Amino acid sequence: MATANARPRPVDVPKSEIPRECVDALAASVPALKAATESVSRPVLDRERVVLDAIRRKSHAQHKSSKHHSMLTRACKRSRDFDALDATNKLRALRADVEACVEAGRMAYAVDDAVVFPSRAAADECLRALYASCVAAEALGSASEGAVLAFAGQLARGYFLPLSLTATACASRVRVECSNAIEEFVKAYNVVVKVRELLPPPGRFGEADLKRLPPAELRVLVLDDGGCAAVAVGDEKVSTDETLDEKWGQVAEAREKAVGGVRIDRDGNDLDDLSDLGVRIDRADASKSDAVVRVMKESQVPKQSIKKHMATIRGGVLGGLQAPPTSLFASKKRRRKKEKELEMAAKANEQGKKQKKKAKTDEPLSAEDAMVRLRQLATFD
Repeated sequence: MATANARPRPVDVPKSEIPRECVDALAASVPALKAATESVSRPVLDRERVVLDAIRRKSHAQHKSSKHHSMLTRACKRSRDFDALDATNKLRALRADVEACVEAGRMAYAVDDAVVFPSRAAADECLRALYASCVAAEALGSASEGAVLAFAGQLARGYFLPLSLTATACASRVRVECSNAIEEFVKAYNVVVKVRELLPPPGRFGEADLKRLPPAELRVLVLDDGGCAAVAVGDEKVSTDETLDEKWGQVAEAREKAVGGVRIDRDGNDLDDLSDLGVRIDRADASKSDAVVRVMKESQVPKQSIKKHMATIRGGVLGGLQAPPTSLFASKKRRRKKEKELEMAAKANEQGKKQKKKAKTDEPLSAEDAMVRLRQLATFD
C-alpha cells in the first residue's frame, strides 16, 4: 500500500520528445543544485538539537512541572517537526536524479533512446519541504529563544546552575543556526524553482491548486528580534502543470535524420525506393506523430540451408586440420573432389604419425625383468 509520503517515481522520456536544449539547461543547473545541497546540510544544528533533547529527557523526572522544562519541551517538539520534513534528503535525491539524467542524456544518440528524468512531482515535493522547513526553522528558533529566557530566570536565582547553563548555551546555538539554515533553504528553494521548469510531467500543482501554489521566489526577512523568516517576493506563483506541459507537448518539427548514410524523411512516404539499396525498413506505428523509421543493413549470411553449409565445411576439420572450406557456389562435382582430397590428406597425416613411433628399447617391462637384468650385470666379467 503506497503512503502519502512516497517518493515520486522517475519518468522515461524518448529523446524525440525532449525539448531542445533541455538537457543542456539541466546540466547548467547542476553546479547551483550541488552547492545548495551542500549548504543546507547543517551538522552543528543537528548536533545541538540532539543535545537539547537529551537535556530534556534527563531532567524530565525532576523538572517536568516547571516552566523552564515546558519551554524546553516545546523547543524539542519544534525540532521533531523540522526533522519530519526531511528537506535535506529530498534535495539530495533530486540532485542525484538530475545528475544521472544529464549523464544519460549525453549518452543517448538514437531518436528512440529513453532518458530517465526525475518527474516534476519530485521537484514539487522538494519545494514544499524547503518552504515548510523555513517555517519550521523559524518556529524552532522562536521556541529556543523562549527556553533561553526561561532558564535565564533560574540563573538569576542561582538554581540548577549546571542544567541552566548547559540548556541556555545549547538553545542559544540552536537559535543562531536556525537563522543560518533559513538563508540556505531560501537559496535552495530558488534553485529548485528553476529546475522544476525543465522537468517532465506529472506534477503536483494544477489549475485546481491556484490558492496553494508556492511562491515563485523567496527572500530572507530579518525580524525585529534578530531572527529570520522566509517571505515571498511579490505575488507571483510557480507555473502550473498545464503551463509547463505545453513545452513537453510540442513535438519537434519534422526533420531529416541521417541514419547509416541514408537520409530519410520522418514521414516515411518514399521509403519503398530504399529496397534497391540493400537495406531493410522497419516502420513504427504510423498513427503516432513521432513515428520513428529504423534502417538496418541486411545480414551477410548466405541464404543457404544450415545442413548444406555444415556438410560443406565438415571435411575441413577432419583430423584437426584447419583447411579453408569449399565455396558454397562451386559445382557439386568440384565440391566432392575437394572433400575427397581433404579426406585423403587426413588419412596420410594419420599414417605419418604412426610411422614416427618411438623405437623399441631394452628397458625392463616389469620388476622381474629388472631383477634378471641386474643379475646379468652383476655376473658380467
